[in-house]
Amino acid sequence: MATCATQTFSGVTPTAWACLKAKAAEQGFPIDSDQGSQSLAGFTIAWSYDAGASTLALTCTAQPFWATCAVANANIHSLIDGTGCLS
Repeated sequence: MATCATQTFSGVTPTAWACLKAKAAEQGFPIDSDQGSQSLAGFTIAWSYDAGASTLALTCTAQPFWATCAVANANIHSLIDGTGCLS
């Protein structure tokens, strides 16, 4: 499947980034760097955190055949919003 549009989240302070990494690890998706990619359950997500700009960019670069980019990106937003880290 094609790479999906990048989702950029603003207002991601270092504290929020630490919170997001902890929440990801709880779900079996450990993040140990500010840039990278990882696969889980057929999805591959690439991330790039920019502390200076307080932004986090997430891109779904691969997904199962049944998941469109719209589904993948909606799930990304839902997961990030559901953490409570950016409130």
